[in-house]
Amino acid sequence: MPSIFTQIKTFIHSLYIHIKTGMKKVGGKEYMKRLDTCLTCEFRRADRCGKCGCMLMTKAKWKTSTCPVNKW
Repeated sequence: MPSIFTQIKTFIHSLYIHIKTGMKKVGGKEYMKRLDTCLTCEFRRADRCGKCGCMLMTKAKWKTSTCPVNKW
């Protein structure tokens, strides 16, 4: 997991982009596809991404979010 400082910085940046672009979310099928990918990922740490530290259920839902290892 990244340091807590890096996690906070990444989250604030992601939140800023999410709000700036209208807080759009992906559709239900895309959300489930992303979440399924995350749930079987070798970097997953419980309900968080081990690469960026984000909460998986939130990260997969935001349209502007991307996977840090390019899986979606």
